[in-house]
Amino acid sequence: MDTYSVYFKETTPDNYHFLGFYQYRSKQEDFTFSFQRETDKLWKDLVILEIGPGGIKKGAIRLKQKFKVIIVAADVEKAVWETSSSPEKG
Repeated sequence: MDTYSVYFKETTPDNYHFLGFYQYRSKQEDFTFSFQRETDKLWKDLVILEIGPGGIKKGAIRLKQKFKVIIVAADVEKAVWETSSSPEKG
């Protein structure tokens, strides 16, 4: 199995959270200070963990589902913002 963040080894699956992951990562030497890169790291870790043992797998799937909801919500908000801020043609 590929490597993933130690956060997921030190944290029980029921306690996997975005904020906890980012707080953990911010203390690591290889922290990038880039939200996009850290989000990519989180996503890759979750993909790896989906094939892990029971509890870890369930925790990863739960967090990944929340991740997808956030992405969809952000896309909808962006579309609404772009629509409401675009000049009307008439």
